[in-house]
Amino acid sequence: MSTPEYTLYELVSREDNKESQTGHSPYVNKTKADLAILGVPYKSVPLTFIGVRNNLASDTKNDVVTVPTLQLSSGEYITDSFKIAEYLQKHHATEDKSLFPSPDSHASIRFLDFWIDGDLVIAIRELFRPLFWTNLDKASADYFLEFKYGNDQALLDDHLATLGSVEKLNKKAEVAREKLKTLDRLLAEAPNGGPFILGTKPSHADASLWGWYAASQVNAPVINELLWEHPSLPNVAKWVAAAKEATGIKFNFPPAKITPK
Repeated sequence: MSTPEYTLYELVSREDNKESQTGHSPYVNKTKADLAILGVPYKSVPLTFIGVRNNLASDTKNDVVTVPTLQLSSGEYITDSFKIAEYLQKHHATEDKSLFPSPDSHASIRFLDFWIDGDLVIAIRELFRPLFWTNLDKASADYFLEFKYGNDQALLDDHLATLGSVEKLNKKAEVAREKLKTLDRLLAEAPNGGPFILGTKPSHADASLWGWYAASQVNAPVINELLWEHPSLPNVAKWVAAAKEATGIKFNFPPAKITPK
């Protein structure tokens, strides 16, 4: 077997057993989906928050580097999931497999990418994101608290408490489902009946949504019932099944440390 042409730097929770962990960056998950859609092999390098800030920053000579970062065989680095998607499209897309399947799809997918990362994520992230903090090692947990919560421990504690309350979860989920109904309607109107956002084949539009779906699986028993597989979102549920098959990506998150009551 030939050596993969690409190295993907991703984010994991702890320094120990890094290779066996499921990465938790939604943006890395987008790139993993893109690579899977195109059938492009790669080598994965798992890093913690501290590893990104120290090791990857040193390797790339970029103090503000983030993940995903894709290293090419030439040694060049590309950072940002959308830029990586554009590169992969240029070098690996075929008539049968494409991240941007038509000339005018680039702009519409970019718009959807912004909507997912903004409106949709704001509505759904409290249903799973606090759990990442419970899985992090001490150094990463401190970093997460500082950069995701502005060192506001009380706010994080409030979000963790929500995950332990059936009543609060249901209220958050109602708001989240209203946002997802926009996506459900979009899927209902997909060309040729879907099941993907742009029709019968997956694209970067699906990879963008997959990034957050995959991250949310840290709280799978709760969020799947309340959102992704909820009866009010039948087309979203069909999309999940199709996307799982298309990417072949599986998850290995530890059991949630918070059980809603």
